[in-house]
Amino acid sequence: QGVLLADACGEVLLANTRLLDVLGLQGRSLRGWHLLDLARDLRLDGSHWSDLLASAMEQGRVEVELPGRHGESLLLALSRVDAGGQIGQVIVLQISDITALVRVRRTRAELLHFLSHDLRSPMISILALTEKMRQSPGGTRLPDFLDQLDVHARRNLGVAEQFLQLIRLESMLQIDMIDLDMLSVVESAVEQLHEQAEVAEVAIRVDYRDEDQVWVRGNHELLTRLLVNLLSNAVRHSVPGSSVDVRLYLDNGEVCCEVRDRGAGIAPNRQSQLFSQLQEDGKGLGLRFVGLVASRHGGRMLLASQPGEGSRFTLALPALVLDEL
Repeated sequence: QGVLLADACGEVLLANTRLLDVLGLQGRSLRGWHLLDLARDLRLDGSHWSDLLASAMEQGRVEVELPGRHGESLLLALSRVDAGGQIGQVIVLQISDITALVRVRRTRAELLHFLSHDLRSPMISILALTEKMRQSPGGTRLPDFLDQLDVHARRNLGVAEQFLQLIRLESMLQIDMIDLDMLSVVESAVEQLHEQAEVAEVAIRVDYRDEDQVWVRGNHELLTRLLVNLLSNAVRHSVPGSSVDVRLYLDNGEVCCEVRDRGAGIAPNRQSQLFSQLQEDGKGLGLRFVGLVASRHGGRMLLASQPGEGSRFTLALPALVLDEL
């Protein structure tokens, strides 16, 4: 925990090493500094910081969450306390890393949303169908009823499976990785999507040059599941008679796997949070999983899409050079 002490006038008295690390001020002394001088290092607007200091002096304690320098979540607490038997008071500034707590809080909120909406909605539809059948058994043909029931049940099962995949991945402290050829990952994913693509009348075409060495350090199962999610989405959003193109290639020290469809495309205002936020009806689960797998492999996801022109998702992973194999 980072701790700083200042006198009642705001003059900094001392700060521990952890606080200097959080602020990026390693090796420096804050003596002669004023609390107001910390606004820039805390990434806070000067007037906002002044208001927080004033509130701490008036109320005795204030807390605020703010982003850290490296993307972590921090809790900043300002307290006005008696000076240990001395005359006057001091201001204590404490900074704690609450990244794990924020992650748990977010997961809990997503779990509640998932249970209350994404799983509940198909179940309500199933209950409505069964009630309709019960009220007018002769008005609905049994085959039609079973077909509709099957659609909702499969949708529910698919959403639940995606959610479990995401939770398992987020809970993994370490991922088992080996040296692997991404071509085998692509072939495995395409094979799993063969039946879905055939039913949808969509061709999956793979473009790969034999001379390219597309080796990476990774987990075969997770990377295959990542591509299955991308291919499944691409097939689902493609019109019958069209194709989904998979391109595997090397580019500036990265192994890139590109999945392109010719569907409706994605609106620009939805693209920035596509790999991090859940959408309605659990639609963001698969892409949230995709983004997390990519980052846990030291890679990244790229997206190029225009409404009406389809989408191109690209997984970019650090390439293994031949001398490392």
